[in-house]
Amino acid sequence: MSTSEDRQARITDWLEEKRPDLASMYRAARELLASASEPGDERSRVSHICHSMREIMNRLPSALGIAGAASGGPRSSTHVRKLPALVARFPNLDLLQEVENVPVPRELAALLDELVRAAAAEDGRVAANVAALLTDDGNTNHPAVREWRDITDFFVKWAHLHDEQSDPESIPSDDDLRRWIDLAETLMDGIRAEFFDSLHAIEDLLAEANQLNGGGEVGG
Repeated sequence: MSTSEDRQARITDWLEEKRPDLASMYRAARELLASASEPGDERSRVSHICHSMREIMNRLPSALGIAGAASGGPRSSTHVRKLPALVARFPNLDLLQEVENVPVPRELAALLDELVRAAAAEDGRVAANVAALLTDDGNTNHPAVREWRDITDFFVKWAHLHDEQSDPESIPSDDDLRRWIDLAETLMDGIRAEFFDSLHAIEDLLAEANQLNGGGEVGG
């Protein structure tokens, strides 16, 4: 019977083959979770664990060569960085007017449109990549896709320090972390198994094709 340790070993070996730095991240997360934090370091320990898991989940599609994993266009952050300089060109602009429709300069409206489009495209690419990992038909509404994104959102939330010191009571416990990592591992191990099943099927087809080609050449 397969144990959680067996699953962790399978995932580590798989990541090592596909992208060693992700395997290193995975080992680091597991090692940190297995060790107790020093007093006062609880939040940073959680941050390091969640950062590692977030990187694994975000980079796995490209590591497996999933179509569409590349950004494919300007990132929303590129447009966001342009906003302060553009708004500064219109010192009389009041975006907090108490009216239903606030008039803005055409240039600013165009940039906001580009920002919204880029953000929507990014979100769509992320969903499509996850769906390609977890489904046969690319269904972005599949429950497994939603679960993957919920897990990723948890790791993203706790990978970063927030504007204010986190209340010690709000910091995820080791049991919380184990539960979320276990969910991630379950999905990743399923992807790994599906990948190897597909790979073996392709290898069998190629071997059969080679035999047929070889037989044809001999018969000719």
